[in-house]
Amino acid sequence: MKFLNKNAYIQTAIYGYSFCKAARSAFFLLLRNILRVAAVNMVSEFVLVLGKVDRNPGPACSDYVMHLQYNLYALPRVSWIRYL
Repeated sequence: MKFLNKNAYIQTAIYGYSFCKAARSAFFLLLRNILRVAAVNMVSEFVLVLGKVDRNPGPACSDYVMHLQYNLYALPRVSWIRYL
């Protein structure tokens, strides 16, 4: 219902239809493009999960590299500065 209302308002703004006609038009537009809608939702979910997974190992690896390159005491300072 949320997406139908949103798309009905968009149809109303673009074409100047009444709300009921715009809701019907938006519903059939979504129905015609259901595979595209599903594909876009799956790709966006994948990108979001990839971003969440990549967020944690990246800083840990960079801290480890800094630890190897410099010394044992530089690691906490570099980690703290990065989050400021």
